[in-house]
Amino acid sequence: MKNIFFLFICLVGFIACGDKTTVSPTKTDKELLSVNNWQFSRFTNANGAALSNAELSLQGNLLNSMKFEFQASGITVAYDKVSKQIITKGTWELDDKKLTVKLLEPKDPLVFKIVSISQGKMTLNAPTGNFLSNSGTEINLELTAT
Repeated sequence: MKNIFFLFICLVGFIACGDKTTVSPTKTDKELLSVNNWQFSRFTNANGAALSNAELSLQGNLLNSMKFEFQASGITVAYDKVSKQIITKGTWELDDKKLTVKLLEPKDPLVFKIVSISQGKMTLNAPTGNFLSNSGTEINLELTAT
């Protein structure tokens, strides 16, 4: 009986003295990008003012109607928000805070600077010469996780 009591005391002491601070490892931008699906919440100019749909090009409005999946394997899929049908596919890569997306349509690669990324929100920046808008020299694309 003394042996069982001694073993019980040792077990309680071991559990009580164990390290209780478990720190989850910080996710990389690549992991944050591929852990969620993303949809556009709004487009803003360089000063942070929201752009209306009228200020966006046809392609900008088309992007606004999509959800994006960035798979860890480097594949990206764009879905229609409403019908959930695949609109286009392509590839993506992340290099030095620059996200390059190569979709089948449009065929030119889209290059975005990642301004910020977290578990549920991402802000991308792109020059307006990339077809999204004629508003200023840059445009920010704010996306939320779905």
